[in-house]
Amino acid sequence: MAIDQTLLDRKADELTQTELFTRIVYKIGRKYDFRISEMEAIAAARNLIGFTQTLLELSKHSGNVEP
Repeated sequence: MAIDQTLLDRKADELTQTELFTRIVYKIGRKYDFRISEMEAIAAARNLIGFTQTLLELSKHSGNVEP
């Protein structure tokens, strides 16, 4: 999994959604020493984002939004 170093160096709030997703996929691959395929890393990134969205929605509905 090759990635442009600038995607790793820039702040997350300076990235487009696509660039941020690419960075997440890369970091998941790196976490597993690139022993998972890019498609597995993409699926893991989607699952992580979905899980995070669910947590944020639950927090919002319960009134317990953490920073």
